[in-house]
Amino acid sequence: MEEGNISINGIRLRKFQEELFYSLGKHERILLRAPTGSGKTFTLIVSLLKTLDSGIPVTGIYPSKALVYDQYESLKNTLLRMGFSNNGDHFIGKIKVDGINGLPQIEKDVKLRIVRLTADTKKEVFQSLENFFPNPSELLLVLTVPEYPYMYLSALGKSQYFSQLIEMVMKGERAINVSKAPFLNLLNDFSRFFNGYFFIDEFHLYNGIERSSLNVLIDMVEFYWRYTPTRHSIVFSSATPTSITVDKTITADTGKGNSMIRKRTKVVFHLVLGGKRSSTSDQNTSNYSLGNPQEALVNYITSMGQQPEKKTCIILDRVYYIAELCSKINWSDVALIWGLDQSYGKCVKKDVGRDSRVIVGNSAVSFGIDIPDLDLGFITSN
Repeated sequence: MEEGNISINGIRLRKFQEELFYSLGKHERILLRAPTGSGKTFTLIVSLLKTLDSGIPVTGIYPSKALVYDQYESLKNTLLRMGFSNNGDHFIGKIKVDGINGLPQIEKDVKLRIVRLTADTKKEVFQSLENFFPNPSELLLVLTVPEYPYMYLSALGKSQYFSQLIEMVMKGERAINVSKAPFLNLLNDFSRFFNGYFFIDEFHLYNGIERSSLNVLIDMVEFYWRYTPTRHSIVFSSATPTSITVDKTITADTGKGNSMIRKRTKVVFHLVLGGKRSSTSDQNTSNYSLGNPQEALVNYITSMGQQPEKKTCIILDRVYYIAELCSKINWSDVALIWGLDQSYGKCVKKDVGRDSRVIVGNSAVSFGIDIPDLDLGFITSN
């Protein structure tokens, strides 16, 4: 990937990351076109640079909770590499920035809290956040799924106080006999988590009702932001072309001064032709099955016998076939990434699993979980 001029703690930004840095706060909607593994996760840290003085939060929204945990691990490892220390979700370190147009070197002590808001988030985490407000002395980065900011905004609209306010506006009244304290509490609950920069990852994966619901959330957030003095930006990250109205498009390009983002990986597509015959791209092996592609892939992998020597990822669409595969193989160090909170057979349930020798999962893996040292992958195609 083409590199830029700005460096953070010795890590040089790629050109598209640098362009995003200068665009945040200037453009309300930004489309970031960059392939998987190009460094989109690091743009969250780039976004935090813009909040060093204001202390507004940065929110990363992901299509699955598995990807939330994956991105947390990526951010944690990156911050540790940058010289930060951590105690749980709290990170302390020094930010050194060089190369910003017209500015000398920036050096600042930083406290950062990274919060994961999913269905698995413990009650204690929410309780610890009740009296916490992000500020320049302690920054906040929220990693979550679309449901959480949506629920916060829905709660605002359902409040009896807001119902009274809406009724007052409809009647043209200029005063209402309600204390402003309830309004402030409700608005504070939203603004301390979501009143900053939004980073919507893997936007191209949202389809149908999921895309419609996300669009409603975006409209609600932008409506809320109209009445705040802070300049905001929503960054839509997509690995493939997508249709959306934006103010700015940034594309990750290759060029001089490139940095390698991925090593070569062998991918085996398992094709089932006519529902009767199946084969693989491996010319030395063939498999015949009357089942569907999922069943054929399970049969092919179990027929291998020995565990692959290379780091391997296997993606199946249905939970049933994942369970079938895990019950048939007799391998060691197999990570399982799926929506159920349990292990199965020889597969051990993990949030990320990138340190395991074999990773088995469904769409939670295909949503973009980062496995940079992967050697071999098996997927199906109808």
